[in-house]
Amino acid sequence: MITPIQGDATASLCRTWNYISHDVWCYWNGKYIARGKKKLENGQVVDTHFKVIGNLFDEEEIFDNIACKDVFTPTGKFIRFYVNGEVEVNNWKWYDEQQGILCDYEPYKDELDCWTVRFSGKEMRIYQDIQDSDDGEDTRTVSVQTLTIAN
Repeated sequence: MITPIQGDATASLCRTWNYISHDVWCYWNGKYIARGKKKLENGQVVDTHFKVIGNLFDEEEIFDNIACKDVFTPTGKFIRFYVNGEVEVNNWKWYDEQQGILCDYEPYKDELDCWTVRFSGKEMRIYQDIQDSDDGEDTRTVSVQTLTIAN
């Protein structure tokens, strides 16, 4: 039997969430180069904005697969539904519950994919800041997803 994860943050997290927007900012070697936003209603993209300076990124690289719904359970599982019909089942755990840092957790995997969550009323925001350096090129992608409690 799996022991449920407990706590106030877990109680706020564990429910069904519908995505209402995906926002992304991209940087290359410290310079702002791209901004994108997708708004969703009823699991479908209803509005898109994307602007890029130069040709380092295109919209498909930034928005390769758009999530439309997440279901978090207190047993450490979450199910993610995508606009294109794909579904993923993942594990989650608190890396730092007090700071709202949540990780997509895979047993026996060295790296954790973490993000910060914040709750306000019936909304949750997921913040992620991914930085990479390869052959003297530094890239950074900052994303904010806004979700609302599903009816």
